[in-house]
Amino acid sequence: MSMSKSHIFEKEVKRLSIKSKREQCNITQKQLAEELGLDQSAICLWETGKTYPRGKLLTKIAKILGCTVDDLLVDNTEVPTD
Repeated sequence: MSMSKSHIFEKEVKRLSIKSKREQCNITQKQLAEELGLDQSAICLWETGKTYPRGKLLTKIAKILGCTVDDLLVDNTEVPTD
């Protein structure tokens, strides 16, 4: 059985760290949405893990938030257990 790339992406990435990066930059969802030319609801959906931004947008988001795309793909809210 073949899986689409987006399906694999959704399985591997539970939630992007857009919210934490955005909050570190003191940027509101509305401000980020305006910078990207999107509706605020899109940002909300990404931050809750209900949808994901397209790959091309990740580069723009990272630039606005002053981080790398890799930084966005790592959910830093989870604390590793030893």
